[in-house]
Amino acid sequence: MSISEGGSCGYVKWNNTKFWAGGHCYTLLNVDENKILNKFLYQILKNDEKKLMRLGVGSGLKNIQKLDVENFKIKLPSIKEQNKISKFLNFLDLKINKCFNEIILLKRFKKGLLQKMFC
Repeated sequence: MSISEGGSCGYVKWNNTKFWAGGHCYTLLNVDENKILNKFLYQILKNDEKKLMRLGVGSGLKNIQKLDVENFKIKLPSIKEQNKISKFLNFLDLKINKCFNEIILLKRFKKGLLQKMFC
């Protein structure tokens, strides 16, 4: 999981593969899964992305200070509840992505029909 430090500061991303974290990116490593599950933390931070973005400081290109990320407060239910919540939210994310993909396909289909009609 990564959080942008500069530019699009506060943007939260889940990474399933190895990636290069540049100088303007915070990575969350070694999270104590006895206290918080990674997927739950991701869902909470992604939901609070706008709050993270508001932590940005600077007059030009804003950035987030590491201390502000470390002190960012979140509520933690039990591990059992975190697991239930993160699984349910992940299920919803999969459904949402499927709908977005269907919309893209329908828009392409519509565009193709319009091109055939008026060419």
